[in-house]
Amino acid sequence: MRIKMKYILMILTAMIFTACVNDNGSCLDEGVRRLSFRIDMDEATSRSRASWGSPYESEEGVDFDKLIKHDALRIVIADIDNTMLGEVDNILHWKESDGSYRVLGEITNIKLTAGVTYKILVLANCGTAAVQESMTFSISDLSNAIPMWGVLNAELTLESNQDLGTIDLLRSAAKVEVVLSPELIAQGYALNSAGLRNYRNAGYVYPYGWTTANATKDIDQENCLIETGELVSSLKAMSVNETRSAAVLYMPEYGNAVYGATNPTSISIEVNKTSGTGDGATTETRFFEDAIKFCSYDASGLAIFDSNYNIVRNHIYRYVIAGVSDGGLEVVYMVADWEDAEEYPYILDYPTYHNPVAPDDYNRVQHDANFDNYPDPMMKYNPLESEKDAFSCWFKMSAPLGQKWTPVIRESEADYIIKVYKESNIDRTLTEVSNDALVADADCWYNIKVIPQKDLEQGTTRRVKFGITYDMSWHTGSTQFLFINGAANNITWPNSGDDPKIIEIQHVASVGSS
Repeated sequence: MRIKMKYILMILTAMIFTACVNDNGSCLDEGVRRLSFRIDMDEATSRSRASWGSPYESEEGVDFDKLIKHDALRIVIADIDNTMLGEVDNILHWKESDGSYRVLGEITNIKLTAGVTYKILVLANCGTAAVQESMTFSISDLSNAIPMWGVLNAELTLESNQDLGTIDLLRSAAKVEVVLSPELIAQGYALNSAGLRNYRNAGYVYPYGWTTANATKDIDQENCLIETGELVSSLKAMSVNETRSAAVLYMPEYGNAVYGATNPTSISIEVNKTSGTGDGATTETRFFEDAIKFCSYDASGLAIFDSNYNIVRNHIYRYVIAGVSDGGLEVVYMVADWEDAEEYPYILDYPTYHNPVAPDDYNRVQHDANFDNYPDPMMKYNPLESEKDAFSCWFKMSAPLGQKWTPVIRESEADYIIKVYKESNIDRTLTEVSNDALVADADCWYNIKVIPQKDLEQGTTRRVKFGITYDMSWHTGSTQFLFINGAANNITWPNSGDDPKIIEIQHVASVGSS
């Protein structure tokens, strides 16, 4: 096999090329004229937000993501007004490196003029239909290979073998992934199935804005969406891997920001949890319908109104399931340019902390397994000693090193404030600290107080939602709520509903209350 490959390369490099175009622009057609260039899917270059890259990470694709099938590469020459002049003949391509191919093709039969700029259009995995702007592919085609498109404006010369340099390819589809965190896998969870709802069953090969692009990187990946096909609302099964730790689906573009109010794209998840080993092992199956949405979330994990974002070509949408509870899934999401410039550092360090948050009058170290002796979370306004009747609890986070956390309430700070005190390991004294100082510390406990700033009318109560958020170091700029109210099926603070990320504190009136 090694000898055969060397023989092929010797033939390619030994070819003799003759000119087809003379100085006055007429085609002499004396022999074969060829173009050569490299095509790249993963060139390591800096990118601007208007083109490729920022604000997203770069994400390494698997081999399938970079595949150009045999005899599935087509090259078209067009004039500067985007009129197709002809297809390149006798195309040869071979892999030079991961995500990079060398291409050679004949342009003898296309009448071209020396010194004139033309568009070189490259299409991969797009079938045999006539090359035109309206070329489409079906979602089922994506199971075989991903259609790709690229362009370069180039001035052709008299050279019989002109090297155009590099033409970048843009994948015409998006990639959606659902991944279980290592922590959930260690707890016995497995991904049983995943299905996506509301998507297009077809997509365009060409991106929006292609007619004015001088090179592929001129395409604005934030705004290149162009839709076709029918909307499908039934669940489309995602492909679950053998270890049942992840699922993937390739899909055409979809204007989720436009249609999200009525037909939002969502992912339903079914997970299994196996407890115990051997003959005593038990498996629990749980289904979460439409649990994952393509939108932005607030710090409490709630979808932000009118924040649906489009599903655009050449992007990976990755959702990491970090927690499973009665209240739903805790999801970390990532949108990444589908490039191999830098491998995305997928490191999910879910914080290690004391769960649940412990009340003041509780042995926070030697706690019992059932947590059945927790008091009702309550507080009152006290104008003389504001912290005396405040809600007070203890919290400790030990890892990862430097992990930031913040206690929050959903109500106005004009009505409630939060103070945090750090306990000394030497003499157990408390020192008030600011939010900037709240980081993982294996040796220290923190006392958190939620303090009312106003009284209520006699005989009335108010429920205040309290939680603790953490900055996700693996997903810059995002925060999520910790599970602070016990584990699944074991909600510990009384009267706090079924959300393990929230403790509902009952604010009672100070006048006439006990």
